[in-house]
Amino acid sequence: MTKLTEAQLIARDRKRNIGEELLQAVREIKAEKMGRVFRIEIT
Repeated sequence: MTKLTEAQLIARDRKRNIGEELLQAVREIKAEKMGRVFRIEIT
């Protein structure tokens, strides 16, 4: 994957709905649809 230029990042982000993405992420967490779960053992 190539790095995007500043202009490309701005163009991509203009099309995004961050609020909707965050709301969808919260819904997935509440529905227990987690991608990865990390467990760290404290010693």
